[in-house]
Amino acid sequence: MKAFKILALLFLCTILHLSNAYAQQDYVINRNHDTVFCKIKENFFSGILKYKVSGERKDKDFDDVIGYFLAADTATFVYKKIPGRMSFTYVKWLERGKINLYELILTSGYRNITNGFPVGSFGNSGSGQESNKYLYISKGTDSLIQIKTDAISFNNIGSHKERIKAFLDRVSDCDYVATELKYSDLNKNYDFDLIQSFIKMYNDKCPDK
Repeated sequence: MKAFKILALLFLCTILHLSNAYAQQDYVINRNHDTVFCKIKENFFSGILKYKVSGERKDKDFDDVIGYFLAADTATFVYKKIPGRMSFTYVKWLERGKINLYELILTSGYRNITNGFPVGSFGNSGSGQESNKYLYISKGTDSLIQIKTDAISFNNIGSHKERIKAFLDRVSDCDYVATELKYSDLNKNYDFDLIQSFIKMYNDKCPDK
């Protein structure tokens, strides 16, 4: 019996070790929804992404990749249609739940989008380059909607007031969030951190809305 307990403990330790090992690996998810553990690389100049599977000689293109995870940043990116753009691109998945929050960073001085991949998705904005941030949300199965940006450009959708309204329209059906919002002056304090904190609050307090 004692030997059995020891073996069971060793088995559990092995599983935990493997789980941690996988958690420290990059991976991609393809169109068949298979998870492929790999090493993801970004070309410094073009921003084009490739991945390499252990034991294989050649890097692979992102042609069939619908999402990926970067272990170094514990960041997940998903392939989404961005409002105001003709093509899809990868956006960082900040919060997930009934309401999903996504971030896109575009960097000036480069082609912002190269073959559908955001330049600087690894935080590589380049020396002397200016980066602009965009936040998008989707509720349930809705399309993405822009709710915040620090840029003044053609990528903006709606006015500042319209973006605040779009945000409020999607979170105010949660009574707890609506109460907390009464203490926030969004006209002055509508920043990226505040938005993320309220969406996290919504998903925690009203996951079934």
